[in-house]
Amino acid sequence: MLSVARENVPGAEFLRMNIVDIDLPSVSFDGVISCYAIIHVPREKHAGILKSFHRLIRPRGVMLVSVAAWACEEIADYLGREMFWSHFDPAQTESLIVDAGFEIEFSRNVVGGGDEHRWVLARKRLI
Repeated sequence: MLSVARENVPGAEFLRMNIVDIDLPSVSFDGVISCYAIIHVPREKHAGILKSFHRLIRPRGVMLVSVAAWACEEIADYLGREMFWSHFDPAQTESLIVDAGFEIEFSRNVVGGGDEHRWVLARKRLI
């Protein structure tokens, strides 16, 4: 994906790192977007990921994440390959988001491509 991104946006800087251990300066971004990634990380690490996103975002910045529409932890076939899934139900995930320091502005299940995901738009709370 990085090679595709570099090809399409040659002037941008792209970094590859683990979502669990993001090594970037605090308050570096106006917003963070995570699409279809958190659901493939063990759910006991979700709170830390969300707190890390909060640390990265400037005051009143936004976070848009796709999370799960139901609770699940399994390895299942996905397009002929094994895929790891690990997520809480939407209410518990939203609780983690609030606990990380965000105000939820939008949260709704969306069906696309035959799959259903929960999309959450949240703003960093002023503390």
